[in-house]
Amino acid sequence: MGVFTGMGLWAKYTMLLIGVVFLWALIRESLSGKSSNGLKSPWPYAGGLVALLVFSPHLLWNADNDWITFKFQLRHGFSLDRPEMPISTLPAPEIPDPNGPELALASAFSDIILAQERNELRPKFWEPALKKLNIYLGFYSSQFAIWGLLLFPLIAAWRRQHKNRKDHRVRIKQAMTPGATQIFTSSFAAPLIVFGLISLISKVEANWSAMYVIGAAGLIGLHLTPYIRNIVSYAAANAAIVGLLILHANTGILPLREHRDRILNETHGYGDLAEIAAKLHGGPLFSDSYQIASMLRFYQPKLAIRQWPGITRDSEFLRRPELSDMNYETLLQIGSFWLITSEQIPPKIKGFKPIEMAQLRDCKDAGIQVIKASVAGAFDARCKALIHDWFLLSYTSL
Repeated sequence: MGVFTGMGLWAKYTMLLIGVVFLWALIRESLSGKSSNGLKSPWPYAGGLVALLVFSPHLLWNADNDWITFKFQLRHGFSLDRPEMPISTLPAPEIPDPNGPELALASAFSDIILAQERNELRPKFWEPALKKLNIYLGFYSSQFAIWGLLLFPLIAAWRRQHKNRKDHRVRIKQAMTPGATQIFTSSFAAPLIVFGLISLISKVEANWSAMYVIGAAGLIGLHLTPYIRNIVSYAAANAAIVGLLILHANTGILPLREHRDRILNETHGYGDLAEIAAKLHGGPLFSDSYQIASMLRFYQPKLAIRQWPGITRDSEFLRRPELSDMNYETLLQIGSFWLITSEQIPPKIKGFKPIEMAQLRDCKDAGIQVIKASVAGAFDARCKALIHDWFLLSYTSL
C-alpha cells in the first residue's frame, strides 16, 4: 500500500486523503482490542516510509524549484494569496488610464454589454437567497446529486432495513469482515469530512471529493443487494440522463439558461474560435486564461497560443518553459500581438497599445458573431442565446 500511495501522490495530491482513510481504519482496529493489528503493528509505519521514499524524488525536485507545485495547489485549493510563480518575463497588466486607448475601444461596446446584462443576465428574485443557502449546503447537496436516480432505491432500502435492524446487521457481518467495513467506512467518510471543512473557507468543486463514491459503493452495495432489479432500472435511467447531457453538449437541446449552462460553457464555441485564431496574422497570439489557450490548442494543434500572465490565475502555460517561450524583449522587437480575453475592458500592457477590438459572441444556434468596434453601435443582429462573450484585441508597440 505504501508503494501505491507514493505512486498515487505522483499523479494527484488529493491522494493524501488515503492517509486519513488508513489512519481512521487503523485507529478503529486498534480500539477493537486486537494487539497484533492496527497502529500496534509495525506495518502501517513501514508502509508510510515506503510511500515517502517513492514520493521523495518529487519532493526533492520541488525543493530545488521553490516548492512551485505545492504553492500552486495551496492557492488553488485554499484560495490563498497568489504567489509570484510565472517564469514568463511578460509584464503584468496595469489599470487603464481614464483617457487611454483601452477605455476608448471598450466604449464602443458599452451599450451592448449593458443591454446584455439587463436583458439576459438579470437575476431572478430567488437567486440571492439560493446563493446564500448554497454556501452551507451546496457542497453536500452536490455529493448527493452524484448518485442521480439511485437516491430513490437507496432511500427505500434504508427505510425497509430500519424496520429490521437486527436481521440486517447479521447479514452485513456475514458478508463483510470488520476490517473491510472499517476501510470502506473511512474511505466513504474521509473525503466528505475533509472537503466539507475546506468548503467553509474556500470554494470546493463537486468532483474534488467524488472519490468517496468508491467506498460508498462498497457499503451501499450490501444494502441494495435484495433490490437488484430496481437498481438496474435506475442505473439504466442514470445512463440515459448522461447520454442526454452528452447530446446537449453537442446540440444545446436542453432549455437551460445560457449563462448558467455549465456544460455548454465548458465546451461550446471553442472549435469556431480556434478557426478564427488560426487565420490571424501579424504577431503572436495570447489568451487571458488557461481554458482558452488549452482548448484552442486542442482544436488547432499547430496554433502557438500562449497565456498572458496576471489576467487570470496562473497555469501550466506560465509555469512550463516550453509553453511560455516568448520573452518581453522579443515581443518588443516583433512590435505587435493578438490577445483573446473575456474582459470587456482591454488590459493595459506596458510598451504597447490596443489599436483594434472585436467582440466575438458565441451564440447557441448561430456560431460566433464577429462585431468590430467600428460598427458595434449600429449592429442589431445580435443573437439572444449567448454562451460566451470573448474579445479579440490587436496590440502594437508604442
